[in-house]
Amino acid sequence: MRPRRANHFGNTSGKRLGELVARKEVRVEFDKHDRYGRIVGKVLVRPPDCPTCGKTLDVGLAQVTSGMAWWYRKYAHEQSPEDQGRYEFAEQEAKAKKAGLWRDVNPTPPWEFRAVQRGRYTNKRCGQRGSNIGCQLKGGRFALYTWGESSSPQEGGVTDG
Repeated sequence: MRPRRANHFGNTSGKRLGELVARKEVRVEFDKHDRYGRIVGKVLVRPPDCPTCGKTLDVGLAQVTSGMAWWYRKYAHEQSPEDQGRYEFAEQEAKAKKAGLWRDVNPTPPWEFRAVQRGRYTNKRCGQRGSNIGCQLKGGRFALYTWGESSSPQEGGVTDG
């Protein structure tokens, strides 16, 4: 998942995404639509370094590999086991290399950034770094994030409160 433009690193991520797909023919592999009717799938393009190759470069995976996007674990169950492994490995490698957004000491995941922007959190300290903190969401739901050594949150779960 690409960081939002208003989020730190969002513009850089968007620029890189544009470099991969702008004015290029793409192939989209999909088998579902989201609740808004949008296609949920994998975008494939011809690799930039191989003009005679087919459309084999997974744009989302390329973004995660270069630290330009997050792997959204919440939807990992919708990926093939092979893609789950590729995306997980790519994100771990990007983190280890401090590539892209992982250069930031405390990168903010897009899903958390959006929740704060939309005013879904009721407690003002929610999302602050440096401690384990729970985030009370409007509507009585509760999301627990644990801020570990990696300085990125691991969602502990969302429950009805």
